[in-house]
Amino acid sequence: MHWIRGPLLLIALLVAMPAWAQHRFPTLQAQDLNEKPHTLPADLPGPHTLVLVAFKREQQALVDTWIDGLQLKSPGNVYPWVELPVLEDYGNWFQWFVDNGMRRGIQGEYNREKVITVYTNKSEFRKATGIASEETIHVLVVKPSGEIVTHLQGAYAADKAKLLASFKRATPNQ
Repeated sequence: MHWIRGPLLLIALLVAMPAWAQHRFPTLQAQDLNEKPHTLPADLPGPHTLVLVAFKREQQALVDTWIDGLQLKSPGNVYPWVELPVLEDYGNWFQWFVDNGMRRGIQGEYNREKVITVYTNKSEFRKATGIASEETIHVLVVKPSGEIVTHLQGAYAADKAKLLASFKRATPNQ
């Protein structure tokens, strides 16, 4: 009977594991709005990076609730983070058009380096990351290995932010 306990315990752990923990951030090639190339997730800025994923232009207001709520653009910010618009890949002309439009609307090198636009098959991206819907934004905590440690969705709320406390940097940005 003791030999059964080990496999049963493993099965119980896998069943109890949150659905998002079974997903991984896929390897993607992208550029920030300063035209710096990135290989994601390896090039994420921290050991645990907040990745603010949006699928639609009108979701920017929801992304901004997290940026403002966590004071991500303040000099004392303690979270490594990026904003990740995920768009369907319709080719180079579409990418040029969208990126140039965003560059006109987003001023400053720091603000532009934080926006890494991903052009990919959105359905495959959602499947890999465990994102069921594009109807709201998703806040992922991602390791450079691609492991998704936390998955939240929707607008910023203080109770959601408390779940991120363990991912703060030891030393704030200067």
